[in-house]
Amino acid sequence: MKMGGIEINPKIMVGQPVIAGTRIPVYVIIDLLADGLSDKEIMKDYYPNLTKNDIQQALRYSAKIIKNEEITFLEKPEKNRQAAL
Repeated sequence: MKMGGIEINPKIMVGQPVIAGTRIPVYVIIDLLADGLSDKEIMKDYYPNLTKNDIQQALRYSAKIIKNEEITFLEKPEKNRQAAL
């Protein structure tokens, strides 16, 4: 399955989302950006075959996943909360 520049295929990196046409997982790009690397540094020092658009696609994909993520909050029963205090 392709979504923009991101590909998900169970035969590639066990189904992890990757930059289309590569074996570079989206999470690796996001981790590098979170570590403070610029897109230019990622392309120069780590993945010279990537483009700025590839990195933007990884960010867009990540944002879309987070936007659509469902979060369920579990509340402790009130009496258990009092016992914990």
